Amino acid sequence: MKTSRYRGHVLATITDRDLYYGGIGESYQVGQVLIFAAGTKPKPGSEMACADNMAAATEYLDGGGSPAAIPEPARLQEDPAPAPQAPSDGRLEAIVAEARMAAEALERDAAAQRRHTDALEAELAAAAAARDEAEAGRREADRQIEQAEKRAAESEAALRAATEALERAGEDRARLEGIVAVETAARAEAEAQLEEAASARDEALARLGSLERDAASFAVAKGAAETEAEEARAALERSEARRAKAEQDLVSASSESEQAARALSMLQDKVSALTDELYTARSKTEAAERRVRQLDNGMSELISNISDERDLYANVLKERERLAGLLDDAESELSRRSSLADRLSEELQAAEKRAAQAENAAKEAALDSESLAKDLEHARARSSELETALAAAKAKAGTAEDAEERLRAALAELADVKAKRLEDAAAWQA
Repeated sequence: MKTSRYRGHVLATITDRDLYYGGIGESYQVGQVLIFAAGTKPKPGSEMACADNMAAATEYLDGGGSPAAIPEPARLQEDPAPAPQAPSDGRLEAIVAEARMAAEALERDAAAQRRHTDALEAELAAAAAARDEAEAGRREADRQIEQAEKRAAESEAALRAATEALERAGEDRARLEGIVAVETAARAEAEAQLEEAASARDEALARLGSLERDAASFAVAKGAAETEAEEARAALERSEARRAKAEQDLVSASSESEQAARALSMLQDKVSALTDELYTARSKTEAAERRVRQLDNGMSELISNISDERDLYANVLKERERLAGLLDDAESELSRRSSLADRLSEELQAAEKRAAQAENAAKEAALDSESLAKDLEHARARSSELETALAAAKAKAGTAEDAEERLRAALAELADVKAKRLEDAAAWQA
């Protein structure tokens, strides 16, 4: 039934399909309009009124008239005695039977065609759904490909940056290796200098010990020389005292006799001997004093040399500490640069791995896209086939409907002829 709304009511027009396939009986005719209250489901038998056509239904709802009554189906009264029928009635019945059989066959064909059409429509809907799904898959694949290309570009940029960083790290490493080589050579030279300084220190210590021993021996010799000088001074003083005493004796004995002259001669010899002894003591004293001065000068020079050696040793120790600090700094810098190069190598390997994964993902996405494109083409071809089949089915269904219309017209004409023949037979019997 074709439904429409008018003034809050539902109008349902009866079609020939409703009569032949709806199972509503013979109480209704094609073109009648059933009037239902608002909110009710259109169902024959539950209508509030029935009109012959749409104009009568709208006029009824406008309040200008009443719908036509539903005519009861015409029923034939059985005669008490069967009337003789003309021979043409048998042929007419056979024609009607054949027409009914043809109508039933057409109905079966139409039902099969409708089922086929419904199946084609279902397949078309499934194909449309598959096409939509394939389109969605293709869009998703395109999106994944774009993302994969973007990730691949990012991975390539990261790879280039990591490669550049690795190259810079290699250059820095080579430069640091050169610096380390220079520092190693400097360290070797410093160690050689330290060894030389150590040997010089040992030699200085040995010389210092020797000088200290010489100083001790010089001190002993100086003490002995001073003792000898004191003894020589004492002997000189004693000699001078004896000389003075001898001179006094000489002066006192100058007026004596020959005995005194001989004594004077003896005293003069003794004075000469004492003078020689005095000269000898003076020379020894002067030699001892010179020796003492030489020992003092040697001690001063030795003390100065010891001070210089100590200053040189302190400078050597400071230089060694400075070189050791520089060597430790170079080793720490080399370790830091080596760890940086290792970390850059790990980052480069990770970037290469990510780039490989991105390339694999891009390849998989491309394969998925190709597969989805093939599925989409297949779905489109299947959809075109189904659309063609559906159009053919619709055309065939239209042809079947036209045949049904012609059959119904023929049946109506046959019914009119039969009714007229029956009326003529009844009139003839009367």
